[in-house]
Amino acid sequence: MSPPSKASHTSHWASPQGRKYLGPHTDSTPLDVTVVLRRPQGSTLHPPCWPQRTHARRGDFGKQWGADPADLAQLRDFAKRHALHETGADAHRRVLHLRGAPKALERAFGVTLGRYQLSDGRGPFVGCDHAPTLPPGAIAILGLDRRPVARAHSRRPKSTPSITYTPLQVG
Repeated sequence: MSPPSKASHTSHWASPQGRKYLGPHTDSTPLDVTVVLRRPQGSTLHPPCWPQRTHARRGDFGKQWGADPADLAQLRDFAKRHALHETGADAHRRVLHLRGAPKALERAFGVTLGRYQLSDGRGPFVGCDHAPTLPPGAIAILGLDRRPVARAHSRRPKSTPSITYTPLQVG
């Protein structure tokens, strides 16, 4: 297998605006990542159009459009060479779950992990300084960047309302 190379497609990785670098990630607790595999060469997925029926049954979908077994074997070898341990795999969903020490993940995917905090005070979280280098057969590495991606937008009222309405009254 050839060494890891940059993805040939345009990367969608972006650093969040207003993040502040707090220092290197020094915790040695193993991190879990998910490697997303590409579809087999030559397989094209056509979306179903009503009223036509889908061409593949549920059980056959993974066989036809799941991960290529050669890619999965290649990525397992890659993981062993970089001291990463497989925690699970699902060829039908095209994912390989790996666990490893932060230093091993840094070497395997060519990133530098650090501690960051967002300008709105959320954090600290583990993040990368740039997009990871993808091994052949992979299209994404999930879990190297642990920044918060959602925030609650609901609020509790400060006082009890004096008048309430039923749905029929609102309608």
